[in-house]
Amino acid sequence: MSIKIYTLILSLLFISCNEIQLVESNIKYTDLPTEVKKNIFEDKFVDLNKPKKYREESRKTFLPWIYETRLIRIKDNKSYKIDFNKEYDSSTLIVLDDYLYTTNNYNIYEEDSLTYTFSKYIIK
Repeated sequence: MSIKIYTLILSLLFISCNEIQLVESNIKYTDLPTEVKKNIFEDKFVDLNKPKKYREESRKTFLPWIYETRLIRIKDNKSYKIDFNKEYDSSTLIVLDDYLYTTNNYNIYEEDSLTYTFSKYIIK
């Protein structure tokens, strides 16, 4: 009986962790906020909030070549799982206010910026 309760609690915890929802996809480069445009071609996590609201954490899984990436809200340590295989196509993560911006393509270059599209997610 205690194993069932333990499993239920863990399941609820994992389900509630990921509350990042797509707001808009196929955003043109020209429609991105200026602050995001300046950082979107860097292949990394950037929190543009002042003071910083989020941090990124990556951990190895049981397979050493696979990493699990999470956004963590600094205020309350709430964790948001980033699933690159399902929802996000890139390791470029830009946070502005409570929105996450990602690229919809791999290997993007600034000189071709008008040909790419981007996605915007709300972090709840």
